[in-house]
Amino acid sequence: MSYDDLPLVMLRRKANKKVSDVAKALKLSDQQYRKVEHGNRALEGFRVPMLALALNLAPSKIPSIVEVVPEKTFGERIAAQRMKAGLEQREVASKLNVGPLQVSRWEKGHAVPPLARVEELARIFGCSISDLTDAADEGASDGMAQAICDKFAQVPESEKVRAFSLVMGLLSGFMEVPTVGNDDDPV
Repeated sequence: MSYDDLPLVMLRRKANKKVSDVAKALKLSDQQYRKVEHGNRALEGFRVPMLALALNLAPSKIPSIVEVVPEKTFGERIAAQRMKAGLEQREVASKLNVGPLQVSRWEKGHAVPPLARVEELARIFGCSISDLTDAADEGASDGMAQAICDKFAQVPESEKVRAFSLVMGLLSGFMEVPTVGNDDDPV
């Protein structure tokens, strides 16, 4: 019998772990973890490595055992990287000299951090800018992200919010770049 054929509850028992131990490793309540274990709740993608570590499994095995929901929004990726780094919102806020409420607003998608902060967040979390922006899925490289950060530093303060929204829209695929041509160009 392979691991793929065993339910999560059996894998937890085989790893000799209590519900509370695995729930704590995933930063979930016991009740939330039980829902995952019994198939009543999907596991967020950023928790896959934590579950794999808790059960001594390869992370690649987890999606065949439980339903996994990948992170979708920029804020969810910030939260995921923060949790992977083992940091609390207040710790991140302290490192950035902002209030914990600001970090919470970023993670919930109520606000977007300035691009310079995105670079700082990546450094604090020990990840790439692409990990936060999901640019890797769009074919952008860390070098491109760094070039964007460098150019962004030259944008006047009054235009940074609009510029950042444009860049994030482009990186996440929500927006298409309009083509510019002159009237003499053949269509």
